[in-house]
Formats: sequence, structure tokens, C-alpha cells
Amino acid sequence: MTLTIFDSSTVEPARQFDLFYETLNRQVIRITPQRPEGRGGFPAKILTYRRQDRSCHIIEAPSHTANRTVRDIGSSDPEQIHLNYMVAGDRRLRVRDRDTASAPVTCSPSTPENPSICSRPAAITAA
Repeated sequence: MTLTIFDSSTVEPARQFDLFYETLNRQVIRITPQRPEGRGGFPAKILTYRRQDRSCHIIEAPSHTANRTVRDIGSSDPEQIHLNYMVAGDRRLRVRDRDTASAPVTCSPSTPENPSICSRPAAITAA
């Protein structure tokens, strides 16, 4: 098993958000973020555990909004299964123009037929 750690605090605050999403898109899942307004830095971490062809990611990030579009899903590995297991905070999920609130410990798959938009109004942190 290998462990990879990404920590945005290793770069200047102005680059933290962009670097977080570049890393997220490369290592975890294709997703289109919306930059939070009025925030200088974006302290976030991604821990990636890999074993053979499987991986598990633990993500800590401040509140923000991210869109998972049909294009994002289409450019992802078709064999990839993405389950979102929340341990803190809350999230809004939009699928086909229907909003749903999610509490911690929920799973929400995205498919080309059902792209999702996830908003995290509260900080998401690993317990």
C-alpha cells in the first residue's frame, strides 16, 4: 500500500485553491470548482491510499462549491466508482435540477445521465 499526501499550505495562499483542484482532478475525480469569494487562502489536504488498482481518498477542505458536469463525468475512467462518504459538515446535491440536502455519512454516485453539483456550506474535515 502506498500513501500520498497533498497539503495546500505548502504553497502561497493565492495558489492554494488552484493547486487543490489541479491535484483533486488528477488524483481523485474530475470536477469543476467555483472559487470561494473573499477568501485569501484555501487550506486543504488530500490523503490518498493506493493498493493495486484501488484507492481511497480522505479530503479535508473549507466550504466551497463544485460542479460535476456531464463533461467531467465523460472524461473520467468509465470503470471508476466514486462514493462520497462524508464525516462532517453538510452538502447540497443537485441532480437533473433537483436539490437534495445531504448529511454526513452519505454516498452519492454520479453518472453521465445524472451529473451532480455539490455544495459544501460547512467545512468538511476528517474525524
